Amino acid sequence: MRLTWPGALAVASLATVGLVACGDDDDRLTEDAFLKQGNTICEAGNKRIDRLFEETFESEEDFEDQAKQAEVKQKLEADVQDQIEDVGALEPPEQLQSDVETFLDDAEATLKEVRAMSPQEFFESEEDPFEDVNGQAEEIGLTECAGGDDEEGEGEEEAAPGHTVVEVNALEYAFELGSTTLGAGPTAFHLVNAGTEEHELSFAKIAEGHTLQEAVEFEGDPEAAGLITEPSGDTGHVGPGEDIYLNVELEPGTYGMVCFVEASDGTPHAFKGMVTEFTVQ
Repeated sequence: MRLTWPGALAVASLATVGLVACGDDDDRLTEDAFLKQGNTICEAGNKRIDRLFEETFESEEDFEDQAKQAEVKQKLEADVQDQIEDVGALEPPEQLQSDVETFLDDAEATLKEVRAMSPQEFFESEEDPFEDVNGQAEEIGLTECAGGDDEEGEGEEEAAPGHTVVEVNALEYAFELGSTTLGAGPTAFHLVNAGTEEHELSFAKIAEGHTLQEAVEFEGDPEAAGLITEPSGDTGHVGPGEDIYLNVELEPGTYGMVCFVEASDGTPHAFKGMVTEFTVQ
């Protein structure tokens, strides 16, 4: 099992959850103040959790250590609980009250489900259990509670100003690039689906000492295990005849480009050969 590369730490950058206290209108924060304080809480929590992963899972062997998995999961849940209490102490403005309560109730229920999962189930899951509540947080404006407000790494309709466009054709089952050696800096991957099935462009920097094939075949979260790292990104699924841009800031190094969309037989395209390694200088 695997997690899609750009979302490899999605379950680590959890949406914060809590119970909103109800008080007098005079105690309510303005919308700007509520979002600022809520995002500050979440940002600090995300950094703590990311640091926990980095310090514990320094190698693939560390990531497969069940004792370390259990330790990280326990500490992660405790950190989220701390965030519950901090966010729950904030008074949202009246216009956000209903949405915030729904978000927090749903997130509380999701956290309960996460607690019921074994460490192995949690780390090998292909799905982010907090995907729905992260979306709710994003809609409210709690972008850091949705895992961070990162404008890079998601598909867009056009290339960003000042970005060098790199043309990428997606076929069954391969990527076609004009060159596998690219320059560092602002880059816009222009993915054109020239095939007959849905495709995606998912990329990540390969950590030193590891290979693209190793990262693709790893059963678990390759980023948490130290096989891949930032920069990374994902266009999302693109239908036949459609195109999309992925605006990123590339750093020197070796990268992997893959498509994890599943074919009709259930096999991810990456395991049918839709993987490409490229170098950034």
